[in-house]
Amino acid sequence: MINFKKNKFLFDLSLYLKTFVFALLIFLGAYLYLSWLKIPGTLNKTTADTAALLVALSMIFSSLGYFFNFADRLAIYRKHLGMIGFGFAVWHLLLSWSALLNLFKVETWESGKMWPMLTGFLAFSIFTVMALISNQLSTRLLGSKLWKGILRFGFLALILVMLHVFFLKSARWLTWYQEGMQGPPALSLLVVIFTAIVLILRLALWFSLSKRRAR
Repeated sequence: MINFKKNKFLFDLSLYLKTFVFALLIFLGAYLYLSWLKIPGTLNKTTADTAALLVALSMIFSSLGYFFNFADRLAIYRKHLGMIGFGFAVWHLLLSWSALLNLFKVETWESGKMWPMLTGFLAFSIFTVMALISNQLSTRLLGSKLWKGILRFGFLALILVMLHVFFLKSARWLTWYQEGMQGPPALSLLVVIFTAIVLILRLALWFSLSKRRAR
């Protein structure tokens, strides 16, 4: 019998398979939720929300692990959640390609409509760099300190994702609120709230560590 934990490649593969199944469940749940709400462009929006949730999850464990012991055993899935989340982000980019091309048109900039595309493109660019260096070779070549520093730009990318979604969906959120919040909230709003929680936890971790070093 193969011992997966002693075979690093097989163990890593098993983590990817488990994460992929988890990602498919999130994707299916998001697709059914958006279909129930009768949101147009369901497939594209599902890939975007799934990507954001998976990447945000991959970045929450360092903060959760500091404050809550139960999260330590889940931290092993950080890279796998991030990489599969990036795969969904690539899918979202391909589905949005025709819209993204408008970013390079003069009229888009003159009308001020470039912000959703620009923030999304910048976030995707940062996630691409993070995906490319998520390996041991990059860690050795860059050095641990620089490697970790580059990965921390992921939190900036999360802010850009929030702005991307805000520019696209805030009008719908406002309408839902003004109409008395009848019916379930948009999935995009829930994604932004979860992403904000990830960032708040990171700030809390930074504040706690800074306070400890100051003693």
